[in-house]
Amino acid sequence: MLERQGFEYIAIDLDPNRVRNARQAGDPIVYGDGAHGEILDAVGLQACRRTRHYVADPVVSTAHLRAVRELRRDVPILVRTQDDSRLDELPRAGATEVVPEDVRSQP
Repeated sequence: MLERQGFEYIAIDLDPNRVRNARQAGDPIVYGDGAHGEILDAVGLQACRRTRHYVADPVVSTAHLRAVRELRRDVPILVRTQDDSRLDELPRAGATEVVPEDVRSQP
């Protein structure tokens, strides 16, 4: 979706199979944990104009948001989430905008 909209991006994922398959498909992805500042530095967070997060687990998403905010207080962060049970926690952790998946997928 980001590519179709003309955005350059790099994905970070902890699933080695997903990373391998995405790389084979030519997608820009690295293996790593987005909750670690070293990984965020390595993928160029300092040069980002915005970030987009999609993590099924809200606890993991919160950790990612906090890691980004430690390094970049100014960058907008869009979070797409499957689990809307903790929507109020995501903005407190640093999300600029939160989009529940069920809302996003409706016409």
